Amino acid sequence: MSFATPALPLSFAPQPAARFGTSFGYRLEGDQVELNALLESFDTAGATGEMSLQLWACDASGQLERAIKVAECPANPSTGAWGWSTALPPAGRDAHTMVMALAAPDGVHDLAWLPAPQHFIQPRLDGVVGYHLDGNEVDLSVAAIENPRTAGNLSGSLSLELWALAAPYTGGAFSGMQVASVALGQLAGEQRLNDQHWRVPATLPAVGQWHLVLMLREWTANGFVTRDYATFAQSYVVAAPIAPAAETPATATTAPTRTAKTAAPAEPATAKAAAPAGPATVKAAAPTEPAATKATEVVAPAPTQKTAAKKATPETAPAPIKTSAAAKPATPAESGDTAAVSINRAELDALAGVKGISRSAARAIIAARPFAAIDDLTAVKGIGKKTLARIRAALKL
Repeated sequence: MSFATPALPLSFAPQPAARFGTSFGYRLEGDQVELNALLESFDTAGATGEMSLQLWACDASGQLERAIKVAECPANPSTGAWGWSTALPPAGRDAHTMVMALAAPDGVHDLAWLPAPQHFIQPRLDGVVGYHLDGNEVDLSVAAIENPRTAGNLSGSLSLELWALAAPYTGGAFSGMQVASVALGQLAGEQRLNDQHWRVPATLPAVGQWHLVLMLREWTANGFVTRDYATFAQSYVVAAPIAPAAETPATATTAPTRTAKTAAPAEPATAKAAAPAGPATVKAAAPTEPAATKATEVVAPAPTQKTAAKKATPETAPAPIKTSAAAKPATPAESGDTAAVSINRAELDALAGVKGISRSAARAIIAARPFAAIDDLTAVKGIGKKTLARIRAALKL
């Protein structure tokens, strides 16, 4: 049976040299197919080129680009065509119309349609399938996977694969990016796996719009071949990453805070903070250390007791403040005289060089550092009140 209109994505030869005779057909046996055809040659000169007998599967859409070549064997216009070939059937379970083509390098010389539709028996997906991408992983689910072939007909190794394709998949060759895969092993004929779920690593496709398809593929002599598939109506879009905005230096702003007032001195550095009882961790004389937060004893430098009491009123110092009743006018040593020896920083020889401080007393001073006030030296062994009164002018903090 010949047709003038081609049903395949092939062009006709400009001068056909042969055509199908009275007998032609095919026989599927597993992954192999037997092809045969009687041929009639009516242009010996035009039939000298290499010819082949091809078997094509066409779906119900009638679209030529969806026709799939299943098998092929050599053909001779004088003796006909016969041979076995590895079958590459379309994926899925839909019926296909089979077409035989007598092809040559210059195009198709004849076409023949076969009357019976073909259902390909191969491993397949059954029921609801789905996927859920979650970062670099994907959840795959399939209601059932089965091998409908006869008992004892063991499948090749099966693989469940999620692919991202540039165009919707129709069951033939494809080009795209594999997102994820699961190795399933082999299934015997009439065997079925129910309610399957996996969470596997995923490789996201590049930026663009993709058509995702879940494929069941089987290992054959030609590598993995797609046996069944499930497409999804909604495409998968990967957006381009948004470029980060140019960074601008952050302007630090300080929120207004309420702070407790301390005794407000009329002149700079008129009072010295004394350390609380116990080992001191902050040197009162160091200008870079934070102010102590606990109540401290203040030695008021005011010349009269009346002025000192005025500075310690509740309005200006919410924390309890003690005022030394025996406060003395600041001496040059306390106010930072550069000729005096520092009791907090001077070395042993410098302290021992002060008249009235023995070497053992100097060691005791170093061991008891730091001091918040010169009067604290009376707690050091070897330094009494009378001794301190004599050496005060030679000392500073």
